[in-house]
Amino acid sequence: MKVSLDFKNVKDTDLVMKFKGIGVNMKRNIKLFPKTPVDLDEFVGLVDEYDRYIIVAADGSKKAISQRNKLRHQTSRMATHLGNYVGDVADDDIQIVYAAGYEPAYKYRLLPKLPPKTAIAKVVRGPNSGTALAYIIPIPRSNGKTSYYELRFAAKNGSDTGEFTVIPTTVARFPITIKNLTPGTTYIFQVRAANKVGFNDWSDPIPYMAT
Repeated sequence: MKVSLDFKNVKDTDLVMKFKGIGVNMKRNIKLFPKTPVDLDEFVGLVDEYDRYIIVAADGSKKAISQRNKLRHQTSRMATHLGNYVGDVADDDIQIVYAAGYEPAYKYRLLPKLPPKTAIAKVVRGPNSGTALAYIIPIPRSNGKTSYYELRFAAKNGSDTGEFTVIPTTVARFPITIKNLTPGTTYIFQVRAANKVGFNDWSDPIPYMAT
């Protein structure tokens, strides 16, 4: 999960409050974050120093302003490292992000959905008698990661359909070879896809007469 790490346009006083909240929350929930890339005590200490120099720099001292800006850069870099770590730990659990004092980059992201329905582009004769090649239409990557596909086929006799044979595959770019078909028999082919949510529906059946 992506964590919001936009600190550039935040006022110094607000940024200190944000960073203090991150330090407090991550230390309180340390069991969720056992291997932080930044030492939390060091981060909290630097944030306190940053807070002090915000007050010191209020008198307009160039030296104090320079130190305040340096501390802002250092704490922001540490907070970025911590935020990336939190995002990896959280995976898809938004509550873990909040438990660290961060916010998700996309608060209203869409919930994961089943992959869209796919189809068989065509079924053609294979290199030998009784074989066929089935071409699956791949699901675009823009729809998320597809775990794998299942192709199934069965003999068709009038209105009766025989027992389906299912062939799983993780790749849809290449044709799937089907063997031991009975020449002169009509078969129906269907495909479906799965992601981490589950399976979509079987595609519309495609008939093919084996030769």
